[in-house]
Amino acid sequence: MDFSTIIGDLKDYRDFNRATAMNESKLETPGSIHHVQETVSRGLSQLLLSRFLLLGLLVEEVQRNRKPVSSLPYRRLWVLLQVQPGQIFGAGIRDPFLELAQLLRPANVSDLQARIRKKCQALSSQLNLDHQLFHCILDEAQITADTR
Repeated sequence: MDFSTIIGDLKDYRDFNRATAMNESKLETPGSIHHVQETVSRGLSQLLLSRFLLLGLLVEEVQRNRKPVSSLPYRRLWVLLQVQPGQIFGAGIRDPFLELAQLLRPANVSDLQARIRKKCQALSSQLNLDHQLFHCILDEAQITADTR
């Protein structure tokens, strides 16, 4: 749900609707194309950074308790946190990924991307993935889980 909310909120960003309308008409300019791309990039960067920040907190907590992060219960917990946060925090609690992503909205794209790189490097180190690829998948699995 957080992905669709962030994308739906793009219309509220400054000049996004005007640039989109220009791109859909004969008034398209390199500036209008760049504006739409940067706005979408900002929204997706907010979402990705929120995921990495919360994953970092989970990893720190698990390691503080001297447990292996890669164990199946923690991997399942991470998936459940993303797909059905209400199962973990209770029905009255909003999606923490979405709330954090929305708090990151004032940040500019270059700052978000720099923070993503830094956090990704930190997570790779914490998870001992120094020479392995770090994969992150954004999807809408929680919509399916919420409709059950």
